[in-house]
Amino acid sequence: DLDVPPTVREGSFTVQDVNQTLAVIPLPQGRGRHTVGLDRSPVQQGKLYLQLRTLLEPQSTLCSPSAERWVVLRNLKVTFRGTAARPSSVAAFWPPDLQQLYILVDTTDLTPEVAETVLTVSAFAARLAPAHPVAVYVAPYRDESIRGGPFTRTVIVRPGTPLRLRLVAGPEGWPGLLIPVPEQEVRHTVRRWLEQALPLVWGPEARLKHTLPLTPEPTLRLPLTALHPGRLQMRGVGTLETQIRFRQSDFGQPVRQVRLYLQGMYTPVPPTGFATLMVLLNDGLVATQPLDRGGSFTLRVTFPKALLQRENTLTLRVLYTPPGGECRLGSHDIVVDIAENAFLEAEPGQSLPPGFERYPQALLPEFEVALDALDIQALDLASILVAALQRLSPVSLSPRVTAWRQARVHALPVLVIARDPEAVGEWDPPLTIQPFRLVDDQGREVLRLEQDVAFQILQAYELGDRDVLLWSQQGWDEQPQEALRQALLHRQDGWYALHGDTWVHPRGQEDFSLRLRPSALKVEPVGLEATLWDLWARVRGVVFGVAILAVVAFLIWAYPRLVQDRTPPDA
Repeated sequence: DLDVPPTVREGSFTVQDVNQTLAVIPLPQGRGRHTVGLDRSPVQQGKLYLQLRTLLEPQSTLCSPSAERWVVLRNLKVTFRGTAARPSSVAAFWPPDLQQLYILVDTTDLTPEVAETVLTVSAFAARLAPAHPVAVYVAPYRDESIRGGPFTRTVIVRPGTPLRLRLVAGPEGWPGLLIPVPEQEVRHTVRRWLEQALPLVWGPEARLKHTLPLTPEPTLRLPLTALHPGRLQMRGVGTLETQIRFRQSDFGQPVRQVRLYLQGMYTPVPPTGFATLMVLLNDGLVATQPLDRGGSFTLRVTFPKALLQRENTLTLRVLYTPPGGECRLGSHDIVVDIAENAFLEAEPGQSLPPGFERYPQALLPEFEVALDALDIQALDLASILVAALQRLSPVSLSPRVTAWRQARVHALPVLVIARDPEAVGEWDPPLTIQPFRLVDDQGREVLRLEQDVAFQILQAYELGDRDVLLWSQQGWDEQPQEALRQALLHRQDGWYALHGDTWVHPRGQEDFSLRLRPSALKVEPVGLEATLWDLWARVRGVVFGVAILAVVAFLIWAYPRLVQDRTPPDA
């Protein structure tokens, strides 16, 4: 749906793919709903790139910025015609839009290698539909548990089988995909199978090898053409702009500094005209470049660290006033072309405080997963978190399942699943799993969780120089993963809804997130511990006073005797 402001006199809305123009809609008469066919558009690595462009001429031709010159797109969506075909080959297994994935494992042979394979498959599936969360379920394997549908798939992870990908018949005609467990380099090998081997298998099965080509390593230099497919060009009069979005995870690790190198050419500005190129990061102005009769420009910009976020929007804006000061389309248009050698360059490090905003880039290039016990529930919980985080990163997450004790002493970032409240203390979290209440700096109670209230908590914090993401619970022993899945994989905003460093979900209540460190909120225990705490708060002044008096009395008593003992005999 096109929402065109009433101040627009004429203009156009253009839809293009990387090769051709698909539709040109005249404005303002083109208000309302439109359908554009994508049958002829090329698909590149499972993605179809579109460019939407507007040219608007307002009622007034004065060259002044106006919020009423923007076309608003509503209810933008892609629809499919016909009936979904059941996959008959490994290459055709994944649907065009995956919404649900069931991962089945044999509970009698659940090993760290199996768990690592499951988490790698969860991460891969989340990358297939970055526009929305993919609901991942880990369950015990049974032949009748294979599910399928137009947007639903089932994967079976089984060790001890020959190294081959193959389709397994399901009870409803939708096949599952059997993925074997490699004996070495599990996460890297499985990811290469899924990314490189699977699209080439145009049959129901294929034998595999460990020696697949390596996946290219992420780089700290990103061409703008990789972030914005197609031509970077602005044309018109008045205010022109194009936006390029990038994430810290695009660099394959957290970054503390980003620089922009920009070159381009433009239509020389007439002597009585004025033009300026502006560079903005997340709506903050970082550089300007006058455009004159030269026809070309070169910019090197270092972005302020304070503006750098997890997801960033780079805006290139041109303010152009043609001769005579009239912004009438077609009279004295300016054309600005950004060269293909423009790029972003980053320095590794942390630019964000501990908390949910650090993820997923804090887990790159690889991280550990520590489970308090290796079972279906723990694996399901970890898969939910991995899938939710992978949605935010174009770079594949690389989870390594590590024994509990070993993970505690390692240095890699770690995702911890701790269902036993006593095991939580081993990770020194800021918030221990016990009945507690939150009070503000005025002593007013904000939240109270008593002993009889079941709740689960997700904390993001630093342990030394190590990033820790810790999930834990109290009293929520049955199906805690369903509530976690609902919060992170069934909601459209998913991980984006988490703010601060602590997420709390009391059973039967709304979940919420907040920042505890630093903040004006203070955590206090409740119950017996709270009673002892309050008692100590009341009597500690008296205790300290009595202790001081006792020390003074002891000194008064001991000092004369000490002096007498040291007096010489002939004194």
